[in-house]
Amino acid sequence: MISQEEYLKLIHPWQAHYDENWKRTYFFNPETNESTWVLPQEVNDRIQEYYEEKLEEAFEETNNVVKYIPPEQRMSRDNKKIMQRPARQQVEVSLAKNFAYKQGDEEYNIWYDKYISDTKDKEREKALTRCEPEVDAGYTKADKMEKYSTYFCIHFARGCCVEGANCKYYHRIPTLEECEQIDQIRDIFGRARFSDHREDMEGVGSFLKECRTLYVTDFRMPAGNDPIGQMYEILWRHFSPWGDIEDINVHPGKAEATIRYAHRCMAEFAKVAMSNQSLDADEILVVKWAQEEEDADKEKEEKKEDDKKKKKRRRKKAEPKPLIEEKYESGYGDEKEVSRLDETEDKLIKKRKQEAERNINALTEIFNRIEQRNKGEDEESAFDENGNLKPLDDDDNDKNKQYYNAKYGYLNPHTNNLPLFGK
Repeated sequence: MISQEEYLKLIHPWQAHYDENWKRTYFFNPETNESTWVLPQEVNDRIQEYYEEKLEEAFEETNNVVKYIPPEQRMSRDNKKIMQRPARQQVEVSLAKNFAYKQGDEEYNIWYDKYISDTKDKEREKALTRCEPEVDAGYTKADKMEKYSTYFCIHFARGCCVEGANCKYYHRIPTLEECEQIDQIRDIFGRARFSDHREDMEGVGSFLKECRTLYVTDFRMPAGNDPIGQMYEILWRHFSPWGDIEDINVHPGKAEATIRYAHRCMAEFAKVAMSNQSLDADEILVVKWAQEEEDADKEKEEKKEDDKKKKKRRRKKAEPKPLIEEKYESGYGDEKEVSRLDETEDKLIKKRKQEAERNINALTEIFNRIEQRNKGEDEESAFDENGNLKPLDDDDNDKNKQYYNAKYGYLNPHTNNLPLFGK
């Protein structure tokens, strides 16, 4: 077991304190004057390493209830004595208005970008009442008139039912046999379940996932030589009255715990009964649905795969974009189609250089002809007897004939579109 002194050494330089206003444990670092509700990840890793190396039994896959709770306290309950007495009236004035839907709560104000029920400082309030099964439980009209055809009273679970023995719902803790008779679409209080959990893991629950584990946080760790063992005993004492607990796991570094029940209906009853309640200290508990181990493992695997894919994308070099097909003119204007799809950028540059060299050679030849014309060379041989330009060759195809021009020399007017011969 870990002592209080060892725990303080593990979280050093952080110090654990309790806030009386917020009813929560916070951590303070005197070196940096920083305060936080949850310890940094590196401190939590340090605590986990300590448990794994020094206290291996604390993280073994064994049942912590068997380890920390004495056998005499792990006795199954008997409802026979309870059913011999009428259910007690828990309060005289109904508190249903505190839990009922208020008109306008779901109306959205576009101008202020919020719902009407949203407030600036929405603080959690401690529950006004609490169910005491040893005193409050008993038979009701549901046991006498509608046996096995009704649900359990949600106001009884909260400790604020005004009906007592006249209530049409059960006023007792459900047994495993009764939980197995509950419809899968509804919870133990008769509320309709949904296909998915809410994002904040609050609400009724999901009928696609048999979640029977509760996530409990914002409790105060006890002081003493064995705070971990005391915390297990406290959680067992406060949560075991609502159903059969299979296992409890406490994470002292984060001040949170998970409690797994034998059936999801027992977890539903405990979630309603312990929301905004307190343990031995004057705290306000937060009770939500916890992700099952299988779902948590799946999420971890998915995150690992996503991280691997992201790393591969970062390491992977950007591939060159596929080159498009284009037409370009070579020499004096002979059009050729060249596919650039399978060519690299270096080959393309090399081809462009060759084309440029050919164009330069063609221009050089043209300039030489112009100089010859200016000097008067071959002027008479350029014209026939009728005074027309002679073709350069005897090809019958007019498109392949080149004519002599007094200004530019020999050229083909059909195919030549070099910039030199623009308007």
